Amino acid sequence: AKAAEKSHEALLARLEEGGRVGRNDEPVFASELPLYRANLASRAKMARRLLPAVRERAQGLEQTNAQLRARFSQLQRAWDTATAKREREREKRKSLKTAHDDGASGG
Repeated sequence: AKAAEKSHEALLARLEEGGRVGRNDEPVFASELPLYRANLASRAKMARRLLPAVRERAQGLEQTNAQLRARFSQLQRAWDTATAKREREREKRKSLKTAHDDGASGG
């Protein structure tokens, strides 16, 4: 990291002086930086540590989703039942009103 900072500072100093970055400057690839190599080396170790926690979290989310789906279905059935009941009651009131109106006008 310090080498990268020094290289960056040298580049900025050269640009501030009005100099140009020459084509002869060798490019530095990320894979050549020690910090990058260290990160790659620690990647597998970190994955081994995190993978069980990620699996556990995924299973927890699957369980929560299943519970939510079941609850949604339950509420949907209750709503459909309540709606159907209200419609039946409305139809019954209409038929009673119609029968009552027919009886009153026929008498």
